[in-house]
Amino acid sequence: MAKYSGLGGRLYRGETSVDFIGKRKIWYAFSGLLILASAVTLITQGLHLGIEFKGGSSFTVTSQSVSVLSAESAVRDAGVTTQVIVQKIGNDKVRVQTDALTPAQQTAVESKLAAKFNISIDSIDSQIIGPSWGEEITRKALYGLFGFLLAVMLYLAMAFESKMAIAAIISVIHDVFIT
Repeated sequence: MAKYSGLGGRLYRGETSVDFIGKRKIWYAFSGLLILASAVTLITQGLHLGIEFKGGSSFTVTSQSVSVLSAESAVRDAGVTTQVIVQKIGNDKVRVQTDALTPAQQTAVESKLAAKFNISIDSIDSQIIGPSWGEEITRKALYGLFGFLLAVMLYLAMAFESKMAIAAIISVIHDVFIT
């Protein structure tokens, strides 16, 4: 396969071109559609933050017979009705993440997981993340995001002339919002 073959190669060699400026209304409409879809999704669904940000409980089980379905049924049998996220890690671990649990619910989940996978309760790695810690992490993440955006904007303002800097800053904000 030749290097720079196909459309990308022809663009690189200057054999063909794409008239982005002539079709800018199409690109503006496409960008507006992406912004609208992002805004609607953010408003209707909100952010799906993990337990690191909102708090909750995490249980990691190591056993040769782990399965996602078995872990889900064990948590259901323990009486947990909140959202449960179960992930298989490698071949011999499963992680169960739940919303915040009472100490009794946590003990019930640990005992049901231990019984389901035929292991001792002591071998289950349990972690409780409080909502205040999650709020602190969320706040620090937002400070980091805004600090990063400010640093990038300052750099762009110094590196480019004003019209290009404004366009670059708008594109950074555009891309972060869509993401």
